[in-house]
Amino acid sequence: MDMRFELLGPVRGWRGDTELDLGSPQQRLTLAALLLAEGRMLSVQQLVDVLWADAAPRTAANTVRNYVSRLRGVLGQAAVRSMRSGYSCTAALDVREFAALVSGARNAPPAEARDLLERALRLWRGEPLSGLPGAWAQAQRSRLVEMRLSAFEARAECDLALGRHQESVAELTSLVSRHPARERLCRLLMLALYRSGRQAEAIGLFADTRRSLAEAFGVDPSPDLARLYQQIITGDPALNAEETAAEPAAVTLPVPRQLPLDVADFTGRAAEVEKMVGSLRSGGARTLLIWAVSGQGGVGKTTLALRVAHAVKDLFPDGQLFVDLQGAGPDPMPPATALGVLMRSLGQGDLPDGLAERAALYRSLLADRRVLVVLDNARDVAQLTPLLPGSAGCAVLATSRAKPSSLDGALQMGLDVLSADESIRLLAAILGQERVAAEPDSALELVTACGFLPLAIRIAAARLATRPTWTLAQLTARLADERRRLARLRVGDLAVEVSFSLSYEQLRPELARAFRLLAVPDAAELTAAMAARLLDLAESEAEELGEELVDLSLLQSPAIGRYRQHDLLKCFARARLEEEEGDGATRAALLRLHRYFEAGMAGALRLGSPGNPLADRLEQQAGEAIGFEDLSDVGGWLDDTSDSLLSCVSQVIELPGSDLYELARLMNALGELRTLGRPYVERLRRLLAAATGRGDRAAEGYVHLMLGLEHMDGSRSPLGLDADEHGRLAVELAGAVGDLGVQAYAWALLGYQAGFRHDNAAAAECFERGMTLAGAAGERRLEAAMLARMGTTWSAMGRTEAALAAARRAFDLQIEIGDGKVEPITPYILGFVLARAGEHEEALEHLEAALGLATALGYLFWTATAQIAIARVRTGLGRPEEALTYAEAGLAGLATYPNERGMAEALTEIGRALSALGRHGRARAALTSAVEIFERLGVADAYDTGRLLDALPARG
Repeated sequence: MDMRFELLGPVRGWRGDTELDLGSPQQRLTLAALLLAEGRMLSVQQLVDVLWADAAPRTAANTVRNYVSRLRGVLGQAAVRSMRSGYSCTAALDVREFAALVSGARNAPPAEARDLLERALRLWRGEPLSGLPGAWAQAQRSRLVEMRLSAFEARAECDLALGRHQESVAELTSLVSRHPARERLCRLLMLALYRSGRQAEAIGLFADTRRSLAEAFGVDPSPDLARLYQQIITGDPALNAEETAAEPAAVTLPVPRQLPLDVADFTGRAAEVEKMVGSLRSGGARTLLIWAVSGQGGVGKTTLALRVAHAVKDLFPDGQLFVDLQGAGPDPMPPATALGVLMRSLGQGDLPDGLAERAALYRSLLADRRVLVVLDNARDVAQLTPLLPGSAGCAVLATSRAKPSSLDGALQMGLDVLSADESIRLLAAILGQERVAAEPDSALELVTACGFLPLAIRIAAARLATRPTWTLAQLTARLADERRRLARLRVGDLAVEVSFSLSYEQLRPELARAFRLLAVPDAAELTAAMAARLLDLAESEAEELGEELVDLSLLQSPAIGRYRQHDLLKCFARARLEEEEGDGATRAALLRLHRYFEAGMAGALRLGSPGNPLADRLEQQAGEAIGFEDLSDVGGWLDDTSDSLLSCVSQVIELPGSDLYELARLMNALGELRTLGRPYVERLRRLLAAATGRGDRAAEGYVHLMLGLEHMDGSRSPLGLDADEHGRLAVELAGAVGDLGVQAYAWALLGYQAGFRHDNAAAAECFERGMTLAGAAGERRLEAAMLARMGTTWSAMGRTEAALAAARRAFDLQIEIGDGKVEPITPYILGFVLARAGEHEEALEHLEAALGLATALGYLFWTATAQIAIARVRTGLGRPEEALTYAEAGLAGLATYPNERGMAEALTEIGRALSALGRHGRARAALTSAVEIFERLGVADAYDTGRLLDALPARG
């Protein structure tokens, strides 16, 4: 049996002829809010605001759910529907019937209009929402009373149009006495009195009204009322009833004030608010201004829109409309339904059936009015477009997860997560400054775990607020487990996971698959090429899917062809991948990405390290090699992918059964073309730990070699070992498994270290042993490299002719092996040996060639190393000003790693150049710094640099 409800008096309800027991005033208030929402979903938080405003108890959400449960017990389970994190209720309602009758009277002839209005007014049974407490109830009460007064005025207009002047006077007199400053009532009573032959009383009423307005508001009567007064004084014939008898009744539309409460703890977004408010205030009534706010679920789109709406509502005296279009959920509100909600809020009862007709009537209702329309939670442009006013004086604030980029004329505002500082301020605003200030480090860790997402921060703060004995550190620790993080970011009906699910469930299968797989890498960003390998698609197809996910705010695109995913969305996507496809899908995607990096490094080595046998081995592992046009192309690829490659290596290490030696080979290739410092060393540490744990001695020896190469500056690795110690371990482990290549390379490392100690005899012995092993292993490139190092060693020993012969022979071998191409180190070593031999001009030629190759490749270490060597040669040529420029550039380049030994060498050359320029004070400072670094590293160069320092004049 159908139910009906009355709100135009005490809140009452019936099922047939039986009145229902609707419970306590608070429970009735809950029902009234749901009924007045006209079928729109109200969240639990909105109902909390209705019931308690800013004074909600801690148990508010549970109390709301209890009220809903009791109402269902009275009305039936189906009467109050659960929708996402809220509720809705639709039933026959006297307020809706009243609005429909008033709307029907708008353009009806006077007699018919009066009958409709009479029927509407008979629905009232006293004060609306009688007995219901709170600010929300009072606001609704005022709105409904305003609607009733408008209906009284409209009925009086009908009476006057029908010639019922004298009958109107009594009712109008009573209304004016209760509302003396309401000009429309005064106007109607003046006209009724005048037409009843009571001109003097009409004139006296104007005087009373003028006095009331002055006392209450300090204003004069409106021009319309003053004009009527002049007409009455002069007996204007236009006031005769006969002139207006045929006019239809004029019904004043209600002024909707539907904005939900502004959030008291709104934090951040200052620039966005300023921009949006500024445009709305400066736009005036010249054009329809539309702001489209987009962003991922939980980022604060609605909160921002409401903050802006409240800031500018004074600009829209004809009302503010708000509708939740439910676009993120499975059942978005159809545009025709939304138009019905909006128009009923404007007092329109009778609605046409078709969408086009409804949209046209909606635009007519808003014509020449200044109304702010907030269209929240839109699905897409198709849903939004029919809801746009046609009036230039109106404005629209629309929010959507999808970017409505094709919405004509809309200003776009894409929202990202909050900054770290804003996130901490939001946490403090909700939780209290004292608790946050007590644990500043934990506060930062907590908001970082929340991904700086406002919804997640609010949930975390709410959990802490209801658990006063918990520390921020304890909650942060509970969020550390990625697999359980989303489950723990839930409080009451608020849950990050639910918000994400609403977006995910709308994706078609191939887009959902892309969303899941693009979350597999830990990498901060992905290129379109990486995305293609993860998805096993052509790059153009992968990019199309990526861009579609960007439009839906499920991915971000910081630059063309680059994508990143919010940390919490990544957690969500990974959980869905495991649930829907199992661990195998994650492994397969990671290995596809790993093979891509192998193919890329194979191609990069072909150009960046010509003749390097690693290129062939990586191509064999990957099944292909990516082709690059030139060195700058290689450098760009390395810049784009190095961080992601390291991240991928970390993940593949953890895969059961992964080939650690292959991973070591990939890391070696990357180390050949880039010096990446701590992130690179950290991956080597993890790789070594895995190799040791699995008993993989070949991989273990290979990684010890690379750790040694990374610490040739005299520093120690995370294991506390220096380069020599890593090198000896590499020799031992590689020898045990017969890995001649790693053995040879390790002897070269030991030779480098001996040379740094100025133990040239030991260095020569190491290089000779390495050359023998390299020849046996067929490592021609390594054999040539150690011949070149023999050249530098003999040069240090004073064997200049032998050194030059070795260096030139090594250079020629590298040209032969690299098919006419060389890597930066090849001309560098020849230039180095030539410079020591005093052949400065030829040395410069080769060193500048090395610099050109390194610069084109984007290899900062070798760029800086070549610059320092060029500085040394230019000082020797008597060009210290040029030398100083090169040395300072080399110092700046090495400081980014930092490479302390290289920095000390750069400081030495700076001191040498400054000394030649006579700037002895600055030279002393540079040389002193160099000596301090060399001494700290324990290398012999400290003695040579110290001699330069001692040779400086005592002053100047």
